[in-house]
Formats: sequence, structure tokens, C-alpha cells
Amino acid sequence: MRDIRRDLQDRAQLLEEEITAAQTQFEQKVEQLKTERDARIHEIKDELSALGRLIDAEKRRMEGGSVQHTAEVATLPPNQQALIDFVLRKLGENGPMTLDQLRNLSIQEGFFSDPDAAGRGMQTILMAVARGGRIRQLPNGTFAPALLMDTLRQRQAV
Repeated sequence: MRDIRRDLQDRAQLLEEEITAAQTQFEQKVEQLKTERDARIHEIKDELSALGRLIDAEKRRMEGGSVQHTAEVATLPPNQQALIDFVLRKLGENGPMTLDQLRNLSIQEGFFSDPDAAGRGMQTILMAVARGGRIRQLPNGTFAPALLMDTLRQRQAV
């Protein structure tokens, strides 16, 4: 019988080399994944930072718009201001509403007596208030309060 210890030692050495190679490959993959993760986190942080700057710019724009809107509102006749307050209140209470719904409610409340004049008057008021940033027109054509937080602030003020 032949002595196979040398063959077994060679085989064990080959297996140890395979283990070392697998461990090295694993460590390389981990480093690659860490590098990819760090790059992705950096991209996300950059995007978050840009979004924060955009939010700040929009906030400054809205604050500037509300100052301008306040000056415009101060020059409105009392009946138009009352109609604006009515529209804001109804949108806050009911959520998004169409021009026709708001027009019909304004006729019921006595703001207009003529339906044709009500349509034109309501359209004018809605566009002016939307330009002032207090309401917005949704893609489906309905009108809604500009932001939920704005609606909550208006409710707290009343």
C-alpha cells in the first residue's frame, strides 16, 4: 500500500487556497458594495439639499406673494373681500370645489343676483385669489386651498 498523506496534504493546501481566494473575493465585493452605497447616499443627500433649497425659495416666494396679496386685498371693496372670505371658508370646509359649485353657493348666499354676472365675477375672484397664492386650481379644474398648513393656519386665526 502506498502512503497517501502527501496527496492529502496537497489537497488540504488547495482547499485552504480556495478558502483564501473566496474570502478575498468576498472582501472585494463588500468594498464594492460599500463604495456604491456611499455614492448613492451622497447622491440622495445632494438631492435632498437641492430640494431643501427649493422649499426655502418657494417659502420666500410665497411669503413675498402673501405680502403683495395683503396689499391687494386692502384695496378691494368690502363686498369683494367678503366674497373672498366666503370662498376661502367654503373651500376649507368642503375641500376642492368647481367654479359652478362656488358660483351656486355665492348666489344662494346673496353675493350675486344674476347667474351670468355670478359666473364672471366668481371667475375673476378665483383667479385673483389663486394669483395671490391662497388657493390653487387643480389639474381637474377644481379649486382648493393652497396648502393644508395654510388652511389650518386660517382656521386657527378665526
